[in-house]
Amino acid sequence: MIERRVRKLKLRAPQDALVRRGAILVEDALHTASMPFAEGGRRWFVRKLNIGRIRGSQSPASIALRIEQRMRLLPAIAIPAESEGAADAPAVYFESAADPYIALAIRICRGETPVEWYWPLAVPGWTPSLDRKQAIRAILARAIETEAGPVTVALVVDALVCRTLEQPFIEALEPQDGPALLQASGWAPIQAEAPPPHPEPSAPSIPIRWTQALAAAIRQWSPTDHRTTWFAAQPLIVRRPASMLDTRLPSSAAALIRSIVAATPPPAAAPLTPKPRLISNPPPDPPAPTAADSPTPTEPARPEPAAQSIAPAARDTTIEPPPRPTSDTLSTGFAGLFFVIPILARLGMEQALAATPAWIEAHLPYAILRAIALKLKAQDDEPVLAAMPEADPNHPEVRPWIRDIRRYSRKQAQIGLYNLVRRRGRIHHSPTHIDLFFDLTGADIRIRREGLDIDPGWVPWLGKAIHFHYGDEAPTP
Repeated sequence: MIERRVRKLKLRAPQDALVRRGAILVEDALHTASMPFAEGGRRWFVRKLNIGRIRGSQSPASIALRIEQRMRLLPAIAIPAESEGAADAPAVYFESAADPYIALAIRICRGETPVEWYWPLAVPGWTPSLDRKQAIRAILARAIETEAGPVTVALVVDALVCRTLEQPFIEALEPQDGPALLQASGWAPIQAEAPPPHPEPSAPSIPIRWTQALAAAIRQWSPTDHRTTWFAAQPLIVRRPASMLDTRLPSSAAALIRSIVAATPPPAAAPLTPKPRLISNPPPDPPAPTAADSPTPTEPARPEPAAQSIAPAARDTTIEPPPRPTSDTLSTGFAGLFFVIPILARLGMEQALAATPAWIEAHLPYAILRAIALKLKAQDDEPVLAAMPEADPNHPEVRPWIRDIRRYSRKQAQIGLYNLVRRRGRIHHSPTHIDLFFDLTGADIRIRREGLDIDPGWVPWLGKAIHFHYGDEAPTP
């Protein structure tokens, strides 16, 4: 269930005991109220909700029903938080969990001070009274605490870099933030005197815009600053969120920094100005040139060569974009594909990826999921395929894993792979989340008994949070 928070609760009663009783009833009702439309990838914010008169003898269930009735109107009246008129809207929404942090960071780095009512709710800890540096640090601190954590932060930084807004972010970070950010991402700061744990990796390819931003960070901090190492890892996380499992990631970031430093031309030396001579009489004018002394026609002067680019020209900067978020949930006949994730976890996928980082580069878990869907006749426009990054279903390691998945499914859950995967439902996805919605009437005791339909939550080796939702019907935002 998605987090439900109330910023301010107003209750009136003749006695304090009744006020406390009312607060408890509302709290319990909010925990139990069913809001299927709000359980997807979107994040909803309501300005005011009048739930009417509450009697002390009422049960939380009756109040929950009243809240449900009021909230059913929300999809019809809510508008996107970044649209015109959002400041006066009774309710707004963001398309994904990362969007509030991205949108607020962009506005802050542009020098704006958002005053809309929903920002303190969307990004707790931020207030309009904060200066730009404080605001950026508040956004960063809160983004790290989200379910997707460092991936959310990487998406925020990437959005700033793509819009050439990274300089205010760079200036906001203090020296002590470097080790803290590395630790929050699960990495230890690299010690200059310590040998690398793996053979030194080559510099990965990143987009030109990121190369320029990283060069600016190096100039602001230094090539050996921990902030620089953390900053250099962000485009690598955006490209492959599961790369956070790769212990070589800080070393790859360090290699990227070295390549940019090596490609950056040294600052040009200041031209020497000749010392002025003290003379009493000016030198005589030079004699006028004669025809014999006139210069012969020559080629036009060649322009000076342009300054060397920071990025090596031969570098391939192609990068795989993350899947685009869908604005609506889509119907699928392969909703059970993600029941395979608990099986992969029990078969040791996370440990296997940590031991073989090349499988992370190959998106092996997604290659396995794609191969299963394609074997079961998924079409090219199948929504579950659109929710996953591109991966090669013919990777040589895919078949052994599928064989083990089939064996586990039949032996432990007494269900074949087809019956496990081919299930009706709806799907909503964003760069950080995949949400699946199932009708309760389609629940399968075999899957339930084995715990394959328990909410996986954040899955590090997928770089996404996977959530299963159940109700009378799949929601349509």
